[in-house]
Amino acid sequence: MLHVESAMIGDETRLILRGKVTLVSTPELRNTMLEMINGAPGRITVDLSEVSFLDSSGVAILVEAWKGAQETGKPFVLAKPSAAVMRVLELAQLDQIFDIRRGA
Repeated sequence: MLHVESAMIGDETRLILRGKVTLVSTPELRNTMLEMINGAPGRITVDLSEVSFLDSSGVAILVEAWKGAQETGKPFVLAKPSAAVMRVLELAQLDQIFDIRRGA
């Protein structure tokens, strides 16, 4: 199960994910992320510190959100990815594309 929280910190919109990002949870997550990209005034930060599992559909959502942020000129940051998430990002070589802040 995935829990999603959002918070505004100045001009930063922070999305905090907790649990497993799977095919079942990605439709709702996709909608939330697209709303953020279209409505957020500044940087978009996705906190992945409490994500225990990320499947390929979750990776696809992150890539889609990153592309959407790029198109709107908003910085897109992945913050504190868990070891499980970091492993997936490294295997897909997305750690070389995403702005990943391990301590943010």
